[in-house]
Amino acid sequence: MPSVTISHKPDLTVEEVADIFEDHFGDKYEVYAKGEGKTPLFGPKDVVVKESEWIAIAVGLKQSRDRTSFNFGSVVPALLGLTGLLGFLFLPFAGLILAPTRLLLMIPANRLHNEVKDFIENAPEFK
Repeated sequence: MPSVTISHKPDLTVEEVADIFEDHFGDKYEVYAKGEGKTPLFGPKDVVVKESEWIAIAVGLKQSRDRTSFNFGSVVPALLGLTGLLGFLFLPFAGLILAPTRLLLMIPANRLHNEVKDFIENAPEFK
């Protein structure tokens, strides 16, 4: 899973990250924080930056004793509701739906991933 390490900020919270993302990306994308019911079931899930129903990046804040980092994962928001609605009935078929979808959306998702990653690496709030 791709990640970015920033200067150690042990007091940085998911809510602060969501606010920073909302300030920067809010005019262009939808930003969801953990607990709003729109984050993925698996993988990083603290903040989601959503470009469309088919393209989004989930960002997880990870705090360790001596470092602060962010993990990334691609999300297909249109399928989040389906997995929540059908729960475990959907899991056996997830690969059949998610694998081709992910391949088709790889280039736009990589562009969004790079945009979020570049912001984290260069934003004064994360220095």
